[in-house]
Amino acid sequence: MSNPTTNNIEDTSSYLLNDLIDLSVIKILQDNKKDLGTVTDFVARFDSEGYPPITGLLMVSMSQEYFIPIRYVTDINYDGIILSYDSPEAYESFLRRPKEALLAKDILNHKLIHISEKHHPSLVKADDLQISHTADIWFLSSVIQFRSGKIKSILRLKHSNSDDHNKIDFLNVEPFMNHVPTSLLKLRHKKLAEIHPSELADLVESANPAESEEILDAVGEDIELEADVIEELNEDHQLHIVSKRSNEEIAELLSNMEPDDAADLIGELNQERRDPVLKLIPTTKQQDLRKLLGYNAETAGGLMNSEIVTVNKEKTVSDLLEILKISKQSPTILDTIFAITKEGTLAGHLRIAELVKLDPADSIDSTFHHDTPSIFTGADFPEVVTLMSDFNLYSLAVVDEDNKLVGAITVDDILDKLVPDNWRKRALVDRQ
Repeated sequence: MSNPTTNNIEDTSSYLLNDLIDLSVIKILQDNKKDLGTVTDFVARFDSEGYPPITGLLMVSMSQEYFIPIRYVTDINYDGIILSYDSPEAYESFLRRPKEALLAKDILNHKLIHISEKHHPSLVKADDLQISHTADIWFLSSVIQFRSGKIKSILRLKHSNSDDHNKIDFLNVEPFMNHVPTSLLKLRHKKLAEIHPSELADLVESANPAESEEILDAVGEDIELEADVIEELNEDHQLHIVSKRSNEEIAELLSNMEPDDAADLIGELNQERRDPVLKLIPTTKQQDLRKLLGYNAETAGGLMNSEIVTVNKEKTVSDLLEILKISKQSPTILDTIFAITKEGTLAGHLRIAELVKLDPADSIDSTFHHDTPSIFTGADFPEVVTLMSDFNLYSLAVVDEDNKLVGAITVDDILDKLVPDNWRKRALVDRQ
């Protein structure tokens, strides 16, 4: 049976995991009750969309642990777990199967990411878990977070006050179970793609070391997303991450980062690792990084991104549109397009918002603004900020002494350096 979704969970009965653990497992034989053992855990399958279905429960009997498939369970309630009349006498020895996890051992009391449309993503602790039942399936439906931070010894969901806890739909959380044998359970963290890299970075920085590693391991399934997240981390976290990686892994990571951020991170590496890592990066990217490393980090050359979209002034608007279609640059970089001559000197600029109003047949030279503000690579940070503020620029052209365009500084790079660290920490606390 496929996993239950939001479309088929009406008319469900629900129970809390903490209240089900240690209950008796009872088999009804004719009119007699046979106490077989006590519940130690529930097993769920994590392999597709929807709520994870319960595949069975673990029972301890005579100091031995057994697995009881959910198909033999007639009822689950707070008085005991009732097995069907035709359930077998010999139960299976528990052997963790692919794509399965133990709810109490692997999820309960662990941190999860709560993804909400109304709030910033946050780390939440699974103080309890809600197991629900439709006509034909048991499944993990919600995460319970107690506001008091303490689990009550006797709590029935149907009797509890909603002010005592937050009930979070399991479809809105991202579990991390790296402590589960990876050969048996490898989750695809699709929900992470919905979170902005800066918010993921905030979660990493607010988590404890073990939780941070789990988040980064999950993010690492998408190397481009991982690179975006690491770009947003503070220097201490970046260095901690790369210190645990091989030169090959660092080179792959840097290859997917924006050149200016990659150059900053390379500059923080130990001298003995810097050159070996650079040599492992593809030639074109490596050359760009070596040029950026030649600039002081606090100058325009050190702040700029060398991967910008340019167009020859002899081309047409139609040519530029084709270039933009295949460009992989971020929207921030693409906000301003720069025109250059055949020799590479700066010839003009155009905001991307202006482009949609132009005739595709128009020439670049006739449509671009020729009074383009620019700054030399050696200009210091105050000069950069002042010029961008005076001209209300989202992107500032950086040129060498021959007026050749070598890169651009975007407003996000400036804001990143202007925001005080204590502001970041305060904002992070407010989000939790």
